[in-house]
Amino acid sequence: MTDREIERMVSMEQKIDNIEKNIGEIKQGIKNFSIVEYQVKELRSDCDSNTKEIQTLKKARGSRFEKIFDTLIATASGACLIQILHWLSGGKL
Repeated sequence: MTDREIERMVSMEQKIDNIEKNIGEIKQGIKNFSIVEYQVKELRSDCDSNTKEIQTLKKARGSRFEKIFDTLIATASGACLIQILHWLSGGKL
């Protein structure tokens, strides 16, 4: 084998190693995304439950407290959205 052929083989092996490393990183990224996706679904469910509870209280209390409950609903929805964005950004928000 010539030096040139050996260099090509080493270069090809390095490229294969890099490809395998990239595949591993992609697989880990997919796994991490699946975990975050599940957490977002759970949080969304909790937010929906909180909003329903606030709406039930709003109905029970009547129009006297309507604006307060509307504000609570908007605040709860906003807080959930912020948490979801925080998770999706990898905690960078």
